[in-house]
This record gives sequence, structure tokens and C-alpha cells, in this order.
Amino acid sequence: MTRTEHLGWRILLGGLFLGALIAQLILVPALAASLAEDYPQVAHLQVPYLVAVTVAIGGFEVAVVAAWRLLVAAAVDTVAAPAAPAAAADTVATAAEWPTTDRVHRWANIMAVSLGVMAVALAGVFLHAGWVENIGGPPMLFGLLASMAVLLTSPVLSRGVMLCTGGFTGVRATRQHWRCWVCFFTKDYWPSTAPSSRTPWRASSEVSRPASPGSP
Repeated sequence: MTRTEHLGWRILLGGLFLGALIAQLILVPALAASLAEDYPQVAHLQVPYLVAVTVAIGGFEVAVVAAWRLLVAAAVDTVAAPAAPAAAADTVATAAEWPTTDRVHRWANIMAVSLGVMAVALAGVFLHAGWVENIGGPPMLFGLLASMAVLLTSPVLSRGVMLCTGGFTGVRATRQHWRCWVCFFTKDYWPSTAPSSRTPWRASSEVSRPASPGSP
């Protein structure tokens, strides 16, 4: 992963976290108070719905932090070839050279669980509003379906992140792993450091490292 790509992902995640924090602390409470004032017949729902939405946004924030940590784990790119010193200068180096399997598993699981908490909290709001209080209309159904979709796909996202960052084998995450989202559905083959070749995937407790430039 190059410095430009790494910086772009950091800016995106930082913007998402900042936007979620502003919504959690300012926008959502103000909107809840305004709706309770405009519709006094449902003012009793202000506090429980506000708590549920705040918990949901908190789950999203934790997921963004977990994604940030996974980005740090994937920041170390493959060892550049000796003939490409310019590319080597453009790679990102981190203190931890090899992202461990446990670290990747932990943050990927945290991200999946956090997204699940967010989905459950929002699904509860949509379900209660649409089918118990009979308010909101069709958007409540669409919101419920979207929440269930997030809940069902969060484990798939966790598995895909672990595959793309080498979480199942402890191998060094490369640019090819990060971009090759076919790993969501298969783990039979991994893209190797050479663009024209492919390396069979094998589950192993050993850490697979790319060969040094001077080795055969």
C-alpha cells in the first residue's frame, strides 16, 4: 500500500468518525427534540429512540476505529524489487513489520460485532416504530431491511478483511490482497508478489514471508 493510498484511507475513516461524532452529539439530539416538539403525541418515544440511535452510532464509531487499526496492520507493503527503488520509497513502513494473526482476528471481529450492534439497535427502532407505534410508514420497512442486511453481511465483511490482510495465514498484507475482494468468496489461491503468478493458499501455523532480494 503506497503512502497516497494509506493517506486516502485515513482521511476517509477520519471523516467518517468525525461525522458520526457530530451526529451523535449534536444533530441527532437536536432532531429528536424538534420532532418531540412538533409531534407531542409521540414525545414519549424521544428518550428511548435517542438512546437506541446513540448506541447504534457508537457501534459505527467502534467499527471505524477497528477499520483504522486494520489499515495500520495492512500498511506494510511487499518488499519492493531491487530494480524499483522509487517504488520502495513510496511504501508505508510501520513499527510492526508483520501483522500477527491474533491482531487481525481481534480487530476484524470487533468491527463485525460493532456493526452487528449498530444493526440490531437500528432494527429495533424501525421495528417498534413501524409495527408497534404505527408511525413512519414505508421508510421503516426499508430501514429494517437495510439493518438486517448489515447484520447478515457483517460476518462476511469480517472474513473478507481477515483474508485480504492475511489474517488466516499470518502472511504480509499486500496491495494485491487489499484490492482482490474475490477473497470474500474463496480462499483457494492468493495473488503472489509477482503479478503473473499465483501461489496456492495453504492453512499453516507458520508465518509466510516474501523472500529477501538476495535469496534464490
